[in-house]
Amino acid sequence: MNAEPDLARLASTVGDPRRIQMLALLMEGRALTAKELALGAGIEPATATSHLKRLLDDGLLVSTSQGRHKYFRLASEHVAHLVESLMRVAPRTTEPASPAGLEPIRRARYCYDHLAGELGTTLLAVMRRKGWLVADTSQNLPKTLALSPKGDQALGALGIDVTEVRGRRRQFACTCLDWSERQDHLGGALGAALATHFTQQRWIERKKHTRGEHHRRRHRAIKAPRHQAADLSRNRYAVKLKRQASSGGGTATPSCRHRASHHRGRPRCPEPAPPHHVGPVISP
Repeated sequence: MNAEPDLARLASTVGDPRRIQMLALLMEGRALTAKELALGAGIEPATATSHLKRLLDDGLLVSTSQGRHKYFRLASEHVAHLVESLMRVAPRTTEPASPAGLEPIRRARYCYDHLAGELGTTLLAVMRRKGWLVADTSQNLPKTLALSPKGDQALGALGIDVTEVRGRRRQFACTCLDWSERQDHLGGALGAALATHFTQQRWIERKKHTRGEHHRRRHRAIKAPRHQAADLSRNRYAVKLKRQASSGGGTATPSCRHRASHHRGRPRCPEPAPPHHVGPVISP
């Protein structure tokens, strides 16, 4: 006799505000330590231990030990789809964050291991418009996508090993409804392969401790003119001398590291010349 899924147990597990916050933190696709998850959930590390044990027991997380640390990540892509689905149906807070605060995560983020947000939905829309991806009618599944010969050739020219991606033990390509855009983005093995390739090519990069990512732009370093650099150096040195002189250092040399008591009955330390400075590097 097949056992029925314990939906009540699952609902109780993900219904806890701290545990669902931990799952949301892991949606960026990277493994985090218990301390990082505790800080993200706003609880003490000792309290997080029991919550993590519950998530492990229910099969929502897996852990890996490396040295003195234990890292936690989502158990499977199905768990990521569960959290993403909850984000779509969850009611909005009574005091929503400012549009400026929501803009980065809506523009581009990770949904487990594939791209989501405006970047992810636009990527899928372009691939469909160019005829690279079409509906897979062979499996009779509405969310399954197939790669056309034109798309196979285009992705090969881009540097994607389509044969290797097809051999992965997961669904090749599928649609995933985006919670912020209310449109589909590309999921499955192909979506993960594209996200990895974009990151390796440094077209996008992850933002630390978030699900977000942003496009990289080529920045040109601009050095200040040499006379401005000298002015900056003298100004900083003058401020340093003024602060130390007003601190009541006695006979201590303005830039001397010794305490005032060190110079009682002793000769003063030689006064150094202003430090040489080549100028600040300013990025636009």
